[in-house]
Amino acid sequence: MAERKAVTKQLARSYRAGDRIRKGRILDDVVELTGWHRDHARAVLRHALDPSKPRRVRPGRAPVYGADLQPALVFCWAVLRAPAGKLLAAVMPELVPMLREEKALDITDAQAELLRRMSAATVDRRLAGERAKLLPRGRSHTKPGSLLKSQKNWSRVRELVGYLRYDTAAELELLNHIWELDRIFTNYLLPQQKLVSKTRHGARVTKIHDAPATPHGARPQMLILTGRRQPA
Repeated sequence: MAERKAVTKQLARSYRAGDRIRKGRILDDVVELTGWHRDHARAVLRHALDPSKPRRVRPGRAPVYGADLQPALVFCWAVLRAPAGKLLAAVMPELVPMLREEKALDITDAQAELLRRMSAATVDRRLAGERAKLLPRGRSHTKPGSLLKSQKNWSRVRELVGYLRYDTAAELELLNHIWELDRIFTNYLLPQQKLVSKTRHGARVTKIHDAPATPHGARPQMLILTGRRQPA
């Protein structure tokens, strides 16, 4: 293509200065050389020496979510204990108004609306840097013993109270208060996804989960599916 353009541009000078007979011969040469249709070749010769038009540079799209929204997003993410973007985006419409009502989130109405409608993909993209800070510096290759197996409790027990032993009456009372608060927090604020189906295709396993919902929000739907009535 580049060679065709170079040859055509060179012949275009002679074509522009030549008489009718000379133009006909040049046109024949170009058609034979390129295989173009005669009308197309004529149009190319006429405009080959025209100055090139400046390319139009499209302006970049203005960002929808500005940098001033990042602290509020990180705060919401931290409140829910750093969930995945799909889970966080599902509960944002309820979480943002709740935090604003408690004066824990100081943002404008416009910023609140942006947070409420932020997609899961955008949430993950904007929180990538924050997640990187949570990654462990190294990975252990030790086989899981009894202590490591107890890490299964990390999401609830160990995350809240650690590994110390609490055996006094005052500590027991405090622990019971923590569990009650955590029960409310988990049931009403922490969205979850349940596995609906799992299909194996050779070595590949495809898992399908239901839509993210808090345990409290998913309960009416579960009662409908099982045919049970919700207690009054």
